[in-house]
Amino acid sequence: MAPGAAGSYAWKNGSCPGSATGSGCSALAIIFAGDVQAYAMTNSGRNAFGATAATLDNTLQAAFDAALR
Repeated sequence: MAPGAAGSYAWKNGSCPGSATGSGCSALAIIFAGDVQAYAMTNSGRNAFGATAATLDNTLQAAFDAALR
């Protein structure tokens, strides 16, 4: 559970072979307060954001928290 602006958010991340070298995929499923759910997946860690499950977690959580304002 990750703490957020609206309480704790449950999440599960994942990846594909090659993720350690930046060529694999990253995935994140997250459930926010109010049963709002999101799933994000990238097909490569080689992009402008250097996508990793941690980056997806931070990005989705920050977007949800900002929408509450």
